[in-house]
Amino acid sequence: DDLLDAARERLGREADALSPPGKPEHAVVDAADDFDLLILSRTNLRPGPHSIGHGTRFVVDHARCPILLVWPGEPGTGGPPRV
Repeated sequence: DDLLDAARERLGREADALSPPGKPEHAVVDAADDFDLLILSRTNLRPGPHSIGHGTRFVVDHARCPILLVWPGEPGTGGPPRV
């Protein structure tokens, strides 16, 4: 609940919370069917494919809508690691 409350606060408006049964990544793919855009965060700041966790990779591979994949962190402090 604390995580959802923090996300709503950063979003700046009310948002519906879904809790369907099953694996979360499957629920995200099903819920995103009618989305114009799905925004996902990378799992960590590691470069390359290891920056995306298993669940996020599943969503990236199976969602039927455009996806924006962003780096985690607060605005202005995140971003891709320097290589």
